Amino acid sequence: MGSSRWKQVKKAAYEEMARYGWMHDMSSFRRPPYAVVALTAKKKGDRNMLRRKRMEIPMLESWDAVDAALKAIAAANNELSVINGSMNMQIDALKEASDNMAKPYKEEIKKQELLIKEFVAANRTDMKGKSRKLTFGTVGFRFSTKLTLPKELEKVIAALRKSGMDDCITVKEGVNKDILKSYDEKDILKVGGKLHKEDTFYYEIEQMAVSEG
Repeated sequence: MGSSRWKQVKKAAYEEMARYGWMHDMSSFRRPPYAVVALTAKKKGDRNMLRRKRMEIPMLESWDAVDAALKAIAAANNELSVINGSMNMQIDALKEASDNMAKPYKEEIKKQELLIKEFVAANRTDMKGKSRKLTFGTVGFRFSTKLTLPKELEKVIAALRKSGMDDCITVKEGVNKDILKSYDEKDILKVGGKLHKEDTFYYEIEQMAVSEG
């Protein structure tokens, strides 16, 4: 695709997005101050290399500080929701715009494929062998085998097992850890499993309180 044509395609896509009102200025989203990482230039020989400064995260000194940290996580989650929602809307708009632009070309391809197939089938005797090479491509016929099965696959699988054709059956096996964990520990040990018991840290965010606050 030429440069001018590509510019036209991008312009049409953005116009389609703007028509739905889904264009957003991503620079308007706030960056949390604690997420900024400083970069310093370090010269080595003739090259300028960037060195990332390691940030020192201060320890929390009170429960109020812990609560403030939870609030910061909730606020960050809110920002991520907005960013992800905006991104998804823009992706949907681009998909719809590209689908609309691609539709006439896809229809043209189907139309030409049908016309070519009808002509070649009607003039098959003109071909030497099963194909004919033209300037812009090759047309012809290939021998193919297609397998069809009835909708009730359970009966087919039972018939395959009865006929000793188990190699035709695909089976994906795994271990359900949640169910296995509910068994007695001695039973878990019998099958080679182990239970590791410990207190694991967790936190929950009062998202509604942060949104309202």
